[in-house]
Amino acid sequence: MVQNYVRRGARGTAVVGAGLAGVTAARTLADHGLDVVVFEKSRGPGGRMARRSYGAHQFDFGAQYFTVRDPRTRERLPRWIRDGVVAEWPLRLASLRLDGQRPQGLSGLELLQPSEPRFVATPGMTALCKHVANGLELRRRRRVVGLDRTDAGWMVISEATTNGEHSTDEMRVDGPFQHLVLALPAEQAAQLLDLAPDLRSHAAAVCHQPCWAVMLGVAEPLDLPFDGAFVDAGPLRWVARDSSKPGRPSAESWVLHAGPEWSSAHFDDDPADVCRALIETFEHVAGRSTGDPGRFRDKDATELAAGRPPVAAHRWRYSMADDPLDGGSLWDEQLRLGLCGDWCAGSRVEGAFLSGLSIATAILTAVRRSDAP
Repeated sequence: MVQNYVRRGARGTAVVGAGLAGVTAARTLADHGLDVVVFEKSRGPGGRMARRSYGAHQFDFGAQYFTVRDPRTRERLPRWIRDGVVAEWPLRLASLRLDGQRPQGLSGLELLQPSEPRFVATPGMTALCKHVANGLELRRRRRVVGLDRTDAGWMVISEATTNGEHSTDEMRVDGPFQHLVLALPAEQAAQLLDLAPDLRSHAAAVCHQPCWAVMLGVAEPLDLPFDGAFVDAGPLRWVARDSSKPGRPSAESWVLHAGPEWSSAHFDDDPADVCRALIETFEHVAGRSTGDPGRFRDKDATELAAGRPPVAAHRWRYSMADDPLDGGSLWDEQLRLGLCGDWCAGSRVEGAFLSGLSIATAILTAVRRSDAP
């Protein structure tokens, strides 16, 4: 059944996607007096700035940290720190490599001096998006499946989602909206852009790489001289001791990220096999045991095995953009339709923030132009 929530007159802006780019765009527009509605398929804001907890263990299993290089982010950073949602991560950084097949413990370790500060949201990476989204009208668990454009504006067609599953029995149509922003991975945005072929061609030119992430709880702290490491060994490309980040629980918690090539080749693997491959590689290059090798769990499991720290995997279909744009955002003033996301601005967390600012600026400029006598 389709429920219609159609108004006589168009209202401000619909933003599809509540990652950092989407909520930044919505927050900026709302702060300038525009009426904004955000549609998000998950239960709350965050996108790939994702956090998951299993008992006393907590994991940032998507974006790990962010750096600040742009003056606009640098201007906003003190406010986030003052509000208690961002802190510097005093990261002990390293690189790990594996030469040959013989276990080498930490002989492939090189300690690195971070070239710039790393920052994290607290108490988890999701917190920054939640903070920015506070007070916005957020339609949670609504997956946007279609768009339509009438003389009055944009219509947004969505379906209900529960635990990642969708239900066509709960379809609804919202609108009309004067402006529409798709703050989605490029591939997902392209699927909705039949009415905007030029924007669709730009989005279709960008490809995201997948990434398998493993969340690894350890009963006792690992005696290692680093908290985060770039890895060149088998499937692994990054490992981080998440429990070393500010504001986190003390239970030893590690996140392991596979590289894009391995993640692509093993995209449909069983999560337990992914856990085994990444953890065995981590133990190999670190020269440390992380616990009982029989405790690998399915990615959908939510109950902890009795007396065992958690092990779980998550597959990111859209991780880093392989060929990101650098214009900040894409805006079609005639259609009053825009695209934003980290893939529009260099594929970093800071890029997502700047992209949200960019599309909001484009809309505000269009509003001022239309209001001019």
